[in-house]
Amino acid sequence: MPELERNLLGFIGRELHELAWSCDYPINPHISLWCFIQSFKDNHFDLKVNDKKREVELESLFHLKDGDIRFLKTTISYEDILSGWKNHPKYSPQSFYDSIYLVYNNLEELFLNKDSYEEVQNWFLKRSTETKEIRKTMEEYLLPYFTEHHEHMLIPLSGKIPELKEPVIFKRVIDNFPMEVFRKSILNSSLNNCSVGPCAEEIPRLDLDKDLNINKYYPSESAMTDYFFGRYLFELSKEKGYKLWHNSKDNLRDIIISRQKAFMRGSLLKWGD
Repeated sequence: MPELERNLLGFIGRELHELAWSCDYPINPHISLWCFIQSFKDNHFDLKVNDKKREVELESLFHLKDGDIRFLKTTISYEDILSGWKNHPKYSPQSFYDSIYLVYNNLEELFLNKDSYEEVQNWFLKRSTETKEIRKTMEEYLLPYFTEHHEHMLIPLSGKIPELKEPVIFKRVIDNFPMEVFRKSILNSSLNNCSVGPCAEEIPRLDLDKDLNINKYYPSESAMTDYFFGRYLFELSKEKGYKLWHNSKDNLRDIIISRQKAFMRGSLLKWGD
């Protein structure tokens, strides 16, 4: 694969990972559950995974200031991990983030003496630090799956879990995108040519053979990148059934301008049949 296409492949994967978080969209539950479990393992928890009962037992240590050590243990079901506090769509990254706190809430209820100010302060310092680290680890596990499988990590509005395979939308966009213009825009930028050019949202309206001049009027590399991403998101919205905040006669233009912000949040949508 040529370098430009390879860079765009990684770029789209990272942006889809961000879209899942920012738009609150459900993602592949099997991969996400595994990433959730691994994230606790990597952050000093002992785990026992019971697929038959569909639950995970988690054990951690809490060091008190007087040198005493508390062994904390709790069990959480797969269903609770996938749903969180039910403030977000089931399987969404935000639900998994809620479930991290749900684990700590369960541990807290086992031992915390609310009358001991120092104990409370130490616990909430531990909780605040470790939950952020676990989320960071979970994101690190999730990201490579987005860069490899792209749209197949995202669940469509129908609720059907896609098969994990090579990206399809990316190839469709690449095959119908003016890649030669993109390559020339990169070269133009590297040479520090000061030609003016169209904004990303204006490019679809141009006759690229007649309206562009490499020395006078040519899109920048950033404009072409934004245009490519907008085209991708436009195809993604149709493929997955994702709703936009505003439907207009030119949804592509709106998506190019607003990017992920053009999409309605997942918590406002009805998922599944």
